[in-house]
Amino acid sequence: MAVELKEVLVIDDDPLIHAICEAFFRSKFHCPILSATTGAEALEIVGEQQRKLSLILCDLKMPDVDGVQFLRQIKEIDSKIPVIIISGESDRIIALAESIAVSHEINIICSLKKPLDLKKLELIVSNIEAPTHKNTEETELTSGIELAEAIRKKQLVAYYQPKVEPQTHRIRGVEALARWQHPTEGLIYPNRFIPVAERLGFEFLDGIHQNIISQVFADAQSWRKLRLPIKISINLSVDLLNDLTLPDQMMRMTEIHELHPTDFVLEITESKFLESKADQKEVLIRLKMMGFELSIDDFGTGYSNIDLLMTYPFDELKIDQCFIRNALDDDEARAIVESSVSLAKRLKLRTVAEGIETQEQFKYIMSLGIDEIQGYFIERPMSKDIFDKWMFERKTEILEKDAV
Repeated sequence: MAVELKEVLVIDDDPLIHAICEAFFRSKFHCPILSATTGAEALEIVGEQQRKLSLILCDLKMPDVDGVQFLRQIKEIDSKIPVIIISGESDRIIALAESIAVSHEINIICSLKKPLDLKKLELIVSNIEAPTHKNTEETELTSGIELAEAIRKKQLVAYYQPKVEPQTHRIRGVEALARWQHPTEGLIYPNRFIPVAERLGFEFLDGIHQNIISQVFADAQSWRKLRLPIKISINLSVDLLNDLTLPDQMMRMTEIHELHPTDFVLEITESKFLESKADQKEVLIRLKMMGFELSIDDFGTGYSNIDLLMTYPFDELKIDQCFIRNALDDDEARAIVESSVSLAKRLKLRTVAEGIETQEQFKYIMSLGIDEIQGYFIERPMSKDIFDKWMFERKTEILEKDAV
């Protein structure tokens, strides 16, 4: 069922884009669009108190106030409205614009290259959460109170997305993803509560982490008892790496659940990466010595360089989905994907491509010899019960390995 949209604002100086968006949103989502040809016009529209915008599509290159300036200035009016960047600029320009918007705490959903892929746009819009229109202080306070309650009542749950070998379609493992099972709003995705936790501090991030890993380790134990060799990837916030007790906590969890550190891959997001702090280095090296595998996530979106890969003992490199999404149509994105794969192979790192959504992307990734893939083309993230059913239907594809 399509998401209910009230009004959509399209900011672009190309009349063809406005015509395409007008037809698309009226036919697919039965909602009107508002049009602006410059960032200045758009700011006036957003500033009108009676407007309740559900979504903004924003070009970057425009006369007068361009898209980058608009993304900076909208923060002062309403930073909660979901924004999709649409642009014909290079991937590096788009990625930098996204980074700037995130630093301004703008609710960036994704970026789309021109010409617009309307099927992809429909999929993205259909999964957008409705924005709130409370003032920022009230929204964050309410979210903080609710989040603290969610942590206390263990409403944070683990969902699992399969990782498969593209050549054989065999299951290699899963990535554990956090979801908030809200008592009245239903399932809430992490883009709505992780930023709140990051602003509120370590106690909230650690509370979410403890909720999720307690479930993940229990689920891993149940799979191990069934002799199913599922390697589980767990996301670690960089802020958690400042906690010197983390390695001992993780090791204790494996012992309690009769597991082994080699059953787990710990993913660290590269776009929010390490500050070369001694504590972070100590935590990572101890985790590695204990046997946990380490993965650099969203590679290419932040501070990527060879020194980073050489400094930290990574086992896996995950190529960010924004480059996978554009690799078939954009020379720069394709160059980033292929150079990342080549670099990983030279450094003997396992390669993972995330965000595979189409047959064409799958064929391209398979031609590069990437080790593992994940994305909607394989399956969406699932609850433990649904994943178990999905997995047992494909039990002949699960890789056999010696028991640890």
